[in-house]
Amino acid sequence: MDHLAYDIEDFLCDVSFQRYCLGNDDADVVYWSRWVAAHPEKKHQLEKAKKLYFELNGNITDRHFRADYAAFKEAFSKRKAGYIVDEDNHEPVKVKLWPRIIVAASIVFAIGAGLWFYQTAQQKGGRATIMANDIKPGKNIATMTLANGQVINLSDAKRGVVIDAAQLSYSDGSSLEHLSEGNTINNLEKIMISTPRGGQYQVELPDGTKVWLNAASSISFPSSFSGLDRRMVELSGEAYFEVTKTKTKHIPFVVSSNGQEVEVLGTHFNINAYTDESSIKTTLLEGLVRVSNAAKTKEAKTAEIVIHPGEQAQFARGLIRTNQVDVGEVMSWKEGYFQFNNADIKAIMRQISRWYDVDVRYEGATPELAFSGEIQRNLSISRVLKILNKSGVHFRIEGKEVIVMP
Repeated sequence: MDHLAYDIEDFLCDVSFQRYCLGNDDADVVYWSRWVAAHPEKKHQLEKAKKLYFELNGNITDRHFRADYAAFKEAFSKRKAGYIVDEDNHEPVKVKLWPRIIVAASIVFAIGAGLWFYQTAQQKGGRATIMANDIKPGKNIATMTLANGQVINLSDAKRGVVIDAAQLSYSDGSSLEHLSEGNTINNLEKIMISTPRGGQYQVELPDGTKVWLNAASSISFPSSFSGLDRRMVELSGEAYFEVTKTKTKHIPFVVSSNGQEVEVLGTHFNINAYTDESSIKTTLLEGLVRVSNAAKTKEAKTAEIVIHPGEQAQFARGLIRTNQVDVGEVMSWKEGYFQFNNADIKAIMRQISRWYDVDVRYEGATPELAFSGEIQRNLSISRVLKILNKSGVHFRIEGKEVIVMP
């Protein structure tokens, strides 16, 4: 069985996975523990399936699940008028949308691979305006800036870059071109990798730490951490980190971002430090991290906290507070989709602005709606806006500007 092809529904319907969730079969526990360790890219999906399994009282068989899922789709179709369709390609658009008022059914809805929705065309004039000014989704775009000011455009045909003072290369092993004096850099030279709006990129730091940069983000670091007492990097925007432990003595890994410092005591975490958000959000997936105020005042020393997996620290105006969060929602950008949980339209449009490289303007009263759901990030902007349009918000595109209307 090819478990790599599994979606959440497949996990839930797998009897071996059910036994793993319940912990009543040692062989299944060992198998799935080893499997997820070998395939970390599936960890979030597997954990979500496990959580949903228990939320559904652990009473899942293939037959019962199919029956429950069918019952939900029938109930949902009565609540929702019609379906969503891509009228331009005459194809269904694979999305997940659910109104906040359907609380009991939302769990069942979330575990599907995505419902196929169709709807008869309405407001064709507005849609024609959107389609005429369509914008493609973001892709792998980044630049590397060296200490001497040289800016290198990284290949959009590659996923990431590996930083090594002895040899710079892409993550697939191919060499990095366009360096002024060969593809080497000086020891401890400062490097900055930046993504524009509409871009994303992966970076492997000199110590082997892996970083995924979201759109409109940058990370600065030395070309080597050798001889340093701290592995300090500076982040603007959003990034996910998988930190490598040092082989000899412990050398702390620290991320600085707009007044906040995160010292890594574990491995996997995400930092959202966009300046247009109300706070810097640090979310832990594995291990431990210490979040603190970077200011070295006596008062700032009390603004320090250690967070655990599933927790998020929110840093604003020198203060830190923590809460439990949906890790799947936080990490959705890395997995290739937008996920919203009772989000307002401005929060949604900030993400769209970064990913599609557009400005957003509000015309008239700002719609006061809460939106929950998932949308793939590989759709064109017109298809995303048409999906959001079903919640009662209207849009039009003028060049590189999206106008939001009630």
